[in-house]
Amino acid sequence: MGGKIVKVEVIHIYSGMTTAAEGTDYTFTDADFFSTVTGTVTAVTVSSDSTEVTKGGTLAFTATVTGENNPSQTVTWDVDGENDNGTTINASGILTVAAGETATSLTVRATSTVDVTKSGTATVTVKALVPTVTAVTVSPNPAETVKSGTRQFTATVTGENNPSQTVTWDVEGENDNGTTINASGILTVAAGETATSLTVRATSTVDATKSGTATVTVKDPVVFIGTQGYESLEAAVTAALGTTATITVKADINAGSITVDTGNTQITLEGDTTERIITGTASTRFTMGGSGSSLTLADKITLYQGGVTVNSGATLVLKTGAKITGVIANSGVRVHDHGTFTMEGGSIENNGDTYNSSGGVAVSGTFTMTGGSIKGNKAMEAGGVFVDNHGIFIMEGGSIENNEASDIGGGVYVYGYGTFTMKNSSVIKGNKSNGNGGGVFVDSLSTFIMENGSIEGNTASFDGKGGGVYLDFQSVITKTGGTIYGSNATPGKANGASAADRGAAVYVHSFIDGCLAHLEKTVSQNLSKALQEDTASELTPANGWTE
Repeated sequence: MGGKIVKVEVIHIYSGMTTAAEGTDYTFTDADFFSTVTGTVTAVTVSSDSTEVTKGGTLAFTATVTGENNPSQTVTWDVDGENDNGTTINASGILTVAAGETATSLTVRATSTVDVTKSGTATVTVKALVPTVTAVTVSPNPAETVKSGTRQFTATVTGENNPSQTVTWDVEGENDNGTTINASGILTVAAGETATSLTVRATSTVDATKSGTATVTVKDPVVFIGTQGYESLEAAVTAALGTTATITVKADINAGSITVDTGNTQITLEGDTTERIITGTASTRFTMGGSGSSLTLADKITLYQGGVTVNSGATLVLKTGAKITGVIANSGVRVHDHGTFTMEGGSIENNGDTYNSSGGVAVSGTFTMTGGSIKGNKAMEAGGVFVDNHGIFIMEGGSIENNEASDIGGGVYVYGYGTFTMKNSSVIKGNKSNGNGGGVFVDSLSTFIMENGSIEGNTASFDGKGGGVYLDFQSVITKTGGTIYGSNATPGKANGASAADRGAAVYVHSFIDGCLAHLEKTVSQNLSKALQEDTASELTPANGWTE
């Protein structure tokens, strides 16, 4: 209608407060027919059904816009105070709180689209997810311990929303007030406890209706450090790590492999009133390591089937009354580089088999023997003692006897630049090889020093040579004392070698290519007595070789 000119015949036309006199011309505009009244906003109010929201949850908000002339209810939404980008609010006022939100309080803001200077807010508290507990598990279960012993238990709490792992501990079924369990889950059983079974219970601190239990069998202790009893040798050794301790075994027990790597752990293992046997398996070893650590096998203790390994920096001592026996397919004692073994007494006997090297002792460290016996051991090579890889074996006493090698070195096999020194009243006797060196086999570039003692009654059978001692190419022997002889006066059997072979007392592989230069004068001067080599005659007198 705007723009049309009409003759006014109406006294007053009201449109937008416009008037015109009767009889005048008037041009109408849209404003004469339409009037727009803009609403004004006085406030925005934000509300919700709750003032709290959990992490990972949502909460709906609404906004009410108040004012004059019915202002629009449309708003824009914002959330303030969040620390996680995953916390947002959408155009419909739905607040989503991220699971990782660290803020404990948020502000939700609604701003009027009619008047952006007008907004309203609501504060919402962010709560952590409520944890729930479904179960508590106690381990180990079942378990064993001993009177006067201790046992560590642990508890695992499972459920939703990461429930706390904290528990309270209790012990049930005890008959002695000294039987307790502490807040860390360590059970202590009184020495006078008469119950043979206990129940250890862990209860969740989140939900006291949820708990777990373990059944504990109580036994009389057989292994002690002082008055403290232990359920096993392994447990006692663990308690002794880094200390000096005497472990007393009061009954025959079984043991698995035990490894000590903690320095300055000095353990003495002994029986109480009679021989106590610690039984292992074919693969069981007591391994000593760590600088300054030592294992002493004392009186009335026997390791059966489980041998000992001595690593760098550690020491093994074998005393009178101790025994290592029954170790199959391995050496009774194995001493590695920079390890030390001192044998003062006792015995290493009936170990190994004829399919493996070194039955009694294998040493690439240092082995000093002042007493005791190494006897009845078997191996493919080195039935009694294997000196290897620059190893040092000093025999100052004791005996190496009745050992057997299916190949070479029935009593002692010196190899790989090793050195064997024989002193005092030490004896090597009754050993046998089915190859060379019934008593001692000295391999190339290795050394045998004989200052005293005797090598007697050893046998190199079949096609073997050197019933007493076999010296291989470029080996070195220094003999300043002692005797190498046999128990049989028949020529050719001075040290038990068969009559068909040579070198019953001592056999030298060859003097050719400088081998003789490696022998001391005392040896070469006595070749006519009992020393036999490849190119010499077969005469081997029965009187042996004595300095």
